[in-house]
Amino acid sequence: MFISRLFIRLRHRLWTLFVLVLVFYAGCTPKPSPPFRIGTNIWVGYEPLFLARNLGYFDDTNIQLIEYPTTTEVSRPWRNGAIEAGTLTVYEVLLLAESGLNPSVILVLDISDGADVILGKPELDSLADLKGRRVGLENSAVAPYLLSRALQSINLTVADLEIVSLKADEHENAFAEDKVVALVTYEPFSSRLLAAGASHLFDSSEIPNEIVDVLFVHSYNLEEQPEQVKILLTGWFRALDYLEKEPGDATQLIVQRTGLSKEAFLASLKGLRLAGMEENRTLLLGQPPPLLTATQRMIEILLEQRLLRQEIDLAPLFAKQLLEEVAP
Repeated sequence: MFISRLFIRLRHRLWTLFVLVLVFYAGCTPKPSPPFRIGTNIWVGYEPLFLARNLGYFDDTNIQLIEYPTTTEVSRPWRNGAIEAGTLTVYEVLLLAESGLNPSVILVLDISDGADVILGKPELDSLADLKGRRVGLENSAVAPYLLSRALQSINLTVADLEIVSLKADEHENAFAEDKVVALVTYEPFSSRLLAAGASHLFDSSEIPNEIVDVLFVHSYNLEEQPEQVKILLTGWFRALDYLEKEPGDATQLIVQRTGLSKEAFLASLKGLRLAGMEENRTLLLGQPPPLLTATQRMIEILLEQRLLRQEIDLAPLFAKQLLEEVAP
């Protein structure tokens, strides 16, 4: 009887010890890092990010791509902390910096070389025909800058036009319904509008290296999630390498995702330079970095056109440390 009670008591203590050990190890097991969320929108220059995901260079457990209809809807969740990173033009990142939000640019994605355009009704022959007319654009995107630079060439300003604020996915309907006579737009909308008879009035090839798309993060993410940022950067470069070496398969994966035809996708790339490792090294790691110099010139123009209200300190805007590790 005594031995039986002793055995039961010993078994109870051993079980308690086992439970305590389990609790201890459960508490010591590190929690998995939350996914690094990137907000993006429909734009052919961002497709290598989705190609990298399709090829398995990263997945939703560590890198999560969230697609929004417009650039406006990329800025909003980033401001609210709902995403860690985003894809926008340098101009749009400057607007975030002006608001005191401390974005950090970590990668150049593409350089627009004709992909951003001003299109008009078939009867319009030149930019001068826009004076006093209704022109549609996405106010929070790079469109106001492109329009201002275009009008500079003919000594007009935005004040000489009637601006109609439109989201990108409203462009085609507004144009078809004659709500505007011209649009500041981009792919895939521009190809469809040109096919429907729109006239070409101006594009970004006339202001080379001024419209640049970048990947940016909250500055604190560089310290909190550096490994995920490195996975993202490496995935971008690997996807571009795959696009170059296996163009047929890469293009097929992209058109399946976007719904574009193969012809439309390849045509859209003609107005775009996707930025690989060497271009990123040149633009961000040069001495001085050419992108920083170009951005300073852009700020001067934006202040003159009253598209910015104050100077921006560019020193903290471009974060190069992780790029230096990924692209030594």
